[in-house]
Amino acid sequence: MVPADRSNTMNTRPLTGRWASILAALAVMTAASAALFTVMPSHEGPASPDTGSPPAKIISLSPSVTRMIVDLGAGDSVAGVTAYDRPPGPHTRFVGTYIAPDAERILGLRPDLIILSRYDESVQDTSRLGLAGIPVRAFPRIRTRADIERGYRELASLLGRSGEAETKLREYDLIVRSAPRPHGTPRVAVFIAHEPLVAAGGASFIDGIIRDAGCVNACGALDKPYPIISREYLMGMRLDVIISIMEGASGFFHELLSGMPPGALKNNCIYSIDPDLICFYTPGDYARAVDGIAKLCAGARTNEDR
Repeated sequence: MVPADRSNTMNTRPLTGRWASILAALAVMTAASAALFTVMPSHEGPASPDTGSPPAKIISLSPSVTRMIVDLGAGDSVAGVTAYDRPPGPHTRFVGTYIAPDAERILGLRPDLIILSRYDESVQDTSRLGLAGIPVRAFPRIRTRADIERGYRELASLLGRSGEAETKLREYDLIVRSAPRPHGTPRVAVFIAHEPLVAAGGASFIDGIIRDAGCVNACGALDKPYPIISREYLMGMRLDVIISIMEGASGFFHELLSGMPPGALKNNCIYSIDPDLICFYTPGDYARAVDGIAKLCAGARTNEDR
């Protein structure tokens, strides 16, 4: 990981809503551990309830898992979610924050199953959840599209929705294959925070989104999910497109890169996007992100063209 040069970063308007706290946690974890999303010791109970029937009351501690449950048509089974999630139904209750789920609230809902993701586990305190005898299903951490689809199928099997899953996966595969392809192979960097400067590295699922969009992840050689990079490293990347989930990306990066050679990055190739486009690791969101990134980059001139 390239050390962050905080003296050369500037303040930008902070992202509001549920992502602000999540991004802050990610940045802290990155700086402290040099690698996000370390797999923690297992504390889950049985993989699924013993009844053999789909669980009727689920606590989902991962916004991405919640989205997959809803996508599979089982949103009514979600009894509780974290405060950074969107409740899928009028009877869904909040059970604490994404970072600190409230064990008492969870147990008070008497769920059949608690579902979490190891991709989120290093920023979540879930140490008490396996102590009450409620089954906890921890889905493995993900890195690739294949990992996402594998988890989707496992979740569908758990919910008795395997047929729906296969239909949906065919639809999403068509979206990926139908996405426009840029001219050449633009070098793209995706950023999830500006201060410190946190990029999507080669070990993140966003790396696959960039590649499936017909582009090269300029930070793909950094084998971390979300490395902090320095201004000097950024200036040497020969970027064609910069994409950020933070507001005000154009002004921020033009000031940050003010010492770059003229023409190294065209003004219309810096984009702020909705975080929802790229921050969820579900098959549907992955496909839509590929399509969205491909469309953003379709008109970009590569450095080789200039």
